Amino acid sequence: MSSPPLRFLFEVEAPRHRLPELIGFIEQMVSLKLRIPPLLIQRSFHLGYNVITFTLSYGFEWSIYVVVYIDQTVVLDIYHYGNPPIDTIENVRDAVRYAIRSFEDHVRRSSIFLTFVESASIYPDKYASRKGRIIERLFSDNMLPFFLLFMMLNIMMFAIFQYYAPFILVLLQFIILLNADKIMTGMADWALNENRRRIHIVQYVLSPQEYEWFVSSFTSDRLMEVKKAIFEETLALGSIPGPEVISKVFSFYGFQASPDKIIVRSFDIFDAVEDARTKYNLPRVKLALINTLVANAAATGIIPWKSAVIVTTGLLAKLDKTEIEAVIGHELSHVKNVDPFILFIVSVTEYLLRVYVLYPVVILLPFVYFPLAFFMIYFVGKFLEARADLESAIKLGNPKALAEALYKIGYSRLIQEKAYGASSWLNFDPHPPLYFRIKRLESMTGKERISHITIKSIYDVLRGFLSSI
Repeated sequence: MSSPPLRFLFEVEAPRHRLPELIGFIEQMVSLKLRIPPLLIQRSFHLGYNVITFTLSYGFEWSIYVVVYIDQTVVLDIYHYGNPPIDTIENVRDAVRYAIRSFEDHVRRSSIFLTFVESASIYPDKYASRKGRIIERLFSDNMLPFFLLFMMLNIMMFAIFQYYAPFILVLLQFIILLNADKIMTGMADWALNENRRRIHIVQYVLSPQEYEWFVSSFTSDRLMEVKKAIFEETLALGSIPGPEVISKVFSFYGFQASPDKIIVRSFDIFDAVEDARTKYNLPRVKLALINTLVANAAATGIIPWKSAVIVTTGLLAKLDKTEIEAVIGHELSHVKNVDPFILFIVSVTEYLLRVYVLYPVVILLPFVYFPLAFFMIYFVGKFLEARADLESAIKLGNPKALAEALYKIGYSRLIQEKAYGASSWLNFDPHPPLYFRIKRLESMTGKERISHITIKSIYDVLRGFLSSI
């Protein structure tokens, strides 16, 4: 047996009283992904830790013995005889990591979240407004209503302006892009600045049964009363919300809370953006927060000094400090390289060519033209996303933090992407497949010297696509 073992560490974002549930998640994923019968996965208790052990082997050529120590930092030790394939070791690591992230999301689904912005009202700037609901939809996966709205606008413009309608539509889109920074920050829940910079996210972790009772008993108005009371007991007095005070407030409102079930995350998002933008030599950008548990971030704007970075509370709740900073670095790369404007130019060029030059081809071969045209547009987007990944990794020097952030945000898609092969590159998504982005970042040190980041990114994307065929 080799010594020392290959060791991997995974931080678990969950209170200690829920950790025993993680054992079942790991056992299930190991059994499914590695095809190990559940009876061959052993449980034990050693030195205060819940422990999972199992063995993988291939005849007399090689074998590995896996030990998983369950705690708020999960320790994965892999001992091996012979020379097991690297893919096998990676599959063991990925099975445990997938189980941990799946468990964390399971815990979040039965949690109550409260968001506080220092020096701001407890109510969002656009509290319960239609604008807020629109922007939350923009950060979700369902963009169909916006596509249908654009198609209806298209038809109306052609009916009114006929030949000149495409130019008018392009002009309207350009005006929207020119003011995208104001539009997005104006629709956000909180605009952030040097005074409103620190975000506190309270997560009260309940059991599924407690959560159902809580949702049925606490109306949104009553929950806002709880939030207001927490604010008056902490931030209004110059202190940070702590588990002890929060539990007392919940108890006062009729819900017996335990401090060890409360997680408080605090992050100075303004400082992180300021630090990253200086590394990119960028002017100050607008910054805003969207109060949704969808973990996402976005950059918008036609030029750097008319740009905005938008983050969600879900992103701040799911990622750690270095991972958030890496995501911000990715978004600021889009700002630096005016990627929203580049995609606008590419889309407008295709649209005008389709209407004025290639219209006969579109009529004759619509089922060939549209998939091909959109595939090419989205492939340009894949180049830009790969460049943003690479530039963030180099500028901030922490590619593995961005890789882990991408994994936490989209881990549930990884199994499907790998199974679909080349088709995962052919969807209408401006992002390369997640497995490609993560593997590319994990192979870096952050100290690489790359002369032409754009050319390197185009090359990597094309090579990744061709290797999947």
